Amino acid sequence: RVEIYYSNTWGTVCDKGWDIRDANVVCRMLGYRYAIAARSSAYFGGGGRGQTVWFEDVNCRGSEINLLNCSRGSSPSSCRHRSDAGVVCYNPLYHGPSDVMVRLVGRSHQDEGRVEVYFNSTWGAVCPTGWDINDSHVICKMLGYLFAVDIYGESSSNQVHWLSDVQCNGWEIDITECLRNGLFNHSCHINQDIGVKCFDPNPMSPISIRLVGGSHPADHEGRVEVYINKVWGTIDYNSLDMRDANVVCRTLGYQFALKMGRASSLGFGSGTGPFWFWYLNCDGSERSIAECYVDTPDLYSNHTHSNDAAVVCSEFEEIKAYLFNGSHKYEGQVQLYYNNAWRPVCGYSSDWDLNEANVICKMRRRPYATRVWGAKQLGVGHRNTSVYRPECIGTESSIVDCLNSGWGTTCRNSDYQDLWVTCADESLSVRLINADGNPSHEGRVEVYFNYTWGTVCSNGWDIREANIVCRMLKYPFALGYKTSAHYGEGSGPVWMSGLDCTGIENSLSDCPHTGFTTSHCDHNMDVGVACAIDRLKVRLSGSSRPNEGRVEVYFNKTWGTICDSDWDINDANVACRMAGFTGALSARSSSSYGEGSGPIWMGNVGCTGRESSIGECYHSGWRVDDCNHSREAGVVCLIQKLPLQ
Repeated sequence: RVEIYYSNTWGTVCDKGWDIRDANVVCRMLGYRYAIAARSSAYFGGGGRGQTVWFEDVNCRGSEINLLNCSRGSSPSSCRHRSDAGVVCYNPLYHGPSDVMVRLVGRSHQDEGRVEVYFNSTWGAVCPTGWDINDSHVICKMLGYLFAVDIYGESSSNQVHWLSDVQCNGWEIDITECLRNGLFNHSCHINQDIGVKCFDPNPMSPISIRLVGGSHPADHEGRVEVYINKVWGTIDYNSLDMRDANVVCRTLGYQFALKMGRASSLGFGSGTGPFWFWYLNCDGSERSIAECYVDTPDLYSNHTHSNDAAVVCSEFEEIKAYLFNGSHKYEGQVQLYYNNAWRPVCGYSSDWDLNEANVICKMRRRPYATRVWGAKQLGVGHRNTSVYRPECIGTESSIVDCLNSGWGTTCRNSDYQDLWVTCADESLSVRLINADGNPSHEGRVEVYFNYTWGTVCSNGWDIREANIVCRMLKYPFALGYKTSAHYGEGSGPVWMSGLDCTGIENSLSDCPHTGFTTSHCDHNMDVGVACAIDRLKVRLSGSSRPNEGRVEVYFNKTWGTICDSDWDINDANVACRMAGFTGALSARSSSSYGEGSGPIWMGNVGCTGRESSIGECYHSGWRVDDCNHSREAGVVCLIQKLPLQ
């Protein structure tokens, strides 16, 4: 997380407008050559409570020597710490917090070679079992490269094999984040080691990409070409969608894409050279394709250049959304302003749900949507070019991040309907009402919507939704939840039903649900929640080493253990951070550190790995009765401890 010392106080930077050029300036201020990635949405955790967010809308050219030399918005910023900016800087030899180093050896170029890992004062190799391009991407990132372009077998070096069956997703920045079996001398039955070739870009251009074949001197349109292995190549049209196209345009300094398609169909001609054919798999929010999940480049593809991809980027600064003809200013028909004209959003009525509506409301600076519906056009085919069928997940900041058909569609089908939305004019409030009818840390869940308190249906409810309610009320986590109006039946409307949260949302309004006022529940299905008052404590027992042991939690004034059912590295990472370490090397099961005593407090723990407390994770409820002390969970934590706060 980027923190700056300004006006005699350390504070953070808002990720609004944050991109790789700003990150390059930060990294050079710290003595590094350049940035590998610019991170957003508090990727490395948010700043502390009461800490100032100093800058927003930072706009560096990339050549400045200090952030203060860059243009920027208001100071201090009104952003919250969930929007803190971060960076990953180039480091030629990555030395992680686990005393693990990596290197590539045996080839003439430093960007390729046999993967070797330094652990326990010894260099060792990697067993090929389970190894894929995602694991290779992480190794390359650790060495300061953007991603891997090839993996291959190397003749066995007869070294110890420190890694085997690694399972990375590709976005991790340290191989220790994705160990399945831990770091130790693995028995490898394959007489080969792993070799990797990394993509080595120009240091001042974190990824080289261009658009070719557009009308001169326009550089905002053309066939997409990428520079890899010192050769320009093309990307197959079938591997891209509009989300990828938006990120391609942002990589080149434009705001979003107007359209994408085959280069030959759009008049940009076919390319030559190799196909750098991969699936970018961008979610649409990234500022550079270097931040996208990258699948294996197909270096030996049989695809023809007739399938080369092309993109047309918008030269306009931003898209504006407005709601027309509603009963109040936060309701109406959705229209988007670009290229000097207001344009409607059209599609089938079944296309619209709260995900698209929530994004529109964010663009109108409203917290969430309360209603979405379709309405027939006033005539067909007479209006300006429109936006057709966006597909949002609800977390995007702009509707352009979730267009699947691009711009330039005319609503000519008589079955098409315009998108209409109603936005809330205030954030969702929540309270817990106990059996006596008073607010408490446990009770019936009630939400304040449309100036009226109402209840929530228990349909689909579990501990993840309960945790969000407790965090909204400033409690650390949920002890449990009750269905069937356990705390008494409420009165008034049943506002929400069918909630499907991940557990890390900040508000119930951020979760998918069936819509306000659409519940078919009666008050005999009102849900209730009990919140913890004190924060959960964790300790490691049963080992002479302070960084490993049986995980024990202090709950209800008693130390107890955790059942190893579903226990994995994500859960271990959270437990280790609670114990004061930076993360986990491995997750242990079957009472590896001896059997504990007392209650087994938790089982079926399912953390994402980003939670600050294991109490925030999904689990089967407090006090597990179908587990015994021979099945207790343990961890091995990274050696470096977190600094005291």
